[in-house]
Amino acid sequence: MLSQATERASISDGGLFDAVVADVDREQAKQLAQVATSIDHHRAWAGDVRRAQRAAVTALRAEARDLLAQAVRPQAVFTGTFYVAEPVSQQTATLIAAADRLVAASSRRHHVRIAQPPPVRLTAAAEPLAQLARVTTTPLPVRLAVAHDGDLDIWNLEDGSVRRNVADVRIDDGFPVRRVGTALLTMSNSHWVLLPADGGRHMSLPGAADYLAAGSDGLWQVDGSVIHRLGPDAHQIGRSYTLPGGFDPPFAATADALVIARTSPDAGTFPFLWTPLTGSLRALPGECNAGVFAAADRVVYVPCDPVQRLVALDPRTGTVRPLRSPPGLQVVDGTELLAPDGRRVAAMVQPPGADYEDPASTKLAVWDLDTGRVELIGAAASAVAWSADSSVLLVNPRFDGGSTTNLPLAYWTPGASALAPIRIPATDVSDTVALLPAA
Repeated sequence: MLSQATERASISDGGLFDAVVADVDREQAKQLAQVATSIDHHRAWAGDVRRAQRAAVTALRAEARDLLAQAVRPQAVFTGTFYVAEPVSQQTATLIAAADRLVAASSRRHHVRIAQPPPVRLTAAAEPLAQLARVTTTPLPVRLAVAHDGDLDIWNLEDGSVRRNVADVRIDDGFPVRRVGTALLTMSNSHWVLLPADGGRHMSLPGAADYLAAGSDGLWQVDGSVIHRLGPDAHQIGRSYTLPGGFDPPFAATADALVIARTSPDAGTFPFLWTPLTGSLRALPGECNAGVFAAADRVVYVPCDPVQRLVALDPRTGTVRPLRSPPGLQVVDGTELLAPDGRRVAAMVQPPGADYEDPASTKLAVWDLDTGRVELIGAAASAVAWSADSSVLLVNPRFDGGSTTNLPLAYWTPGASALAPIRIPATDVSDTVALLPAA
């Protein structure tokens, strides 16, 4: 049963794995106690047999106590897969070894062959194992796109079903897939393509251009200094725009505006918010390192000050709002991810001066940009993708260890105090993922 749990459990399944361990420990302890009672009730016909009998009973009952002690607090540890410490104490191991020696010596003296016991069948942990067999413990009204080995699989997180190899082209290994409406933007053979999630024919896009999300269902096409606004079908909307002189190409965008930067060899990089339709060009207050993130009608960034806190900018009004970080923590710049509706932003936080490479030093935080309220999620994780309706945040939990049997994925929903697991088998090649609306 523990091997089944180890194969099925994902990185955020510590609680369920502990439940399996506790159930199995309790059942094993009960069976050992029954065996001890049965042995104790047998009549011993010689002194050495009686000594072996007492030693066996003592060892079995000690092992049962150790199992029951572990069942109270299994404390599984994840290092690629879950494991728990050996429940048998050193003192109990000594009792078991002594009992083995006495039983073996007594059997030799009396020419008794030690019978092989029948296989033990455990029936505990049925409910937590059934939960571990599901892709998600609670159905989610979203689909998860997983690109791997050049193929694209679409997992339905509402019923756990999967459609494999839905793309009609090979996806470049390791290249990200990004949601555009109900389609996916990625690269095939070093060329941009738009892949319908239903498995229809792909659409080729100009390879020389770059693409930025324009709201939840459109794109900005950046072709040198020429900018085009595209709809979800990749067709141009309105006229073309020319990048203002002296500015680098855009690197972030809202539905209506683009973040562009002016770089000075002496002074550094200074980003501006440019609205192509009106020609408005506005410097981002306090920003000087181009670490800017945008979505819908919001822009967030970390100003150039030692506090390392987020600020949110409303492009329509120019209002800048500082966001309070959790006490004693500051934002890890570069980890921000805005929700498509612009109402929330997720980012990693850590104590000042902490080592980012140490998973134990980082936590995931989510800010509500309307209220300024921040929720600290008690896990080390980085934000990967939001669902189209901004109701689900896909995250990559961080851990010390090697490869995993499942993709290291979990999710968070507004109001939840902890991450919930996603159980999808890992592949041998780096996977890239995106969330799509339910079919």
